[in-house]
Amino acid sequence: MASQASLAGDLSAAWLRSAGPPALLLRAEHSFLLAPATARWMADARPDTALRELTACGHWLHTDDPAGFAEAVADFLDSRQPGADPRRGHR
Repeated sequence: MASQASLAGDLSAAWLRSAGPPALLLRAEHSFLLAPATARWMADARPDTALRELTACGHWLHTDDPAGFAEAVADFLDSRQPGADPRRGHR
């Protein structure tokens, strides 16, 4: 956990520079690294970013809720198909 904590810092400049392609930002309800307010700021500050929060799991949401993770990614990718409602990837 110490190695992950060392990566936690203000990476907002890098996040904003990454604007361009659509992004899916996944947040786990019990994440120890990404606070709800920070996730909301990140989604609002970067154009075309979808924010999904998976409940009842920790920061390693792909392990804690693999089905929810797969569904979130599939919904996001499906929402990027031509003719799809782009709001489908947002919840």
